Amino acid sequence: MDGTKMSKQEFYKIFANPFYCLSSINEVFMKEHRPMVSEEEFIQGGIKIIEEIGVEKYLRYLLENLKGNYD
Repeated sequence: MDGTKMSKQEFYKIFANPFYCLSSINEVFMKEHRPMVSEEEFIQGGIKIIEEIGVEKYLRYLLENLKGNYD
């Protein structure tokens, strides 16, 4: 950081991006592919899951998926 203050939006974007906390992302996410759901469907599904299991558990699942741990 260069010492300038970060806006709330910049802060949220950083903490919403798993890239910043993972040393590597599973290579399956780097391949060209056809999405199974739209971005909007993914967001709406995520909202429903968060309502059922809570934000913390959802985020832990998200990070595990990005690392390639699908079990």
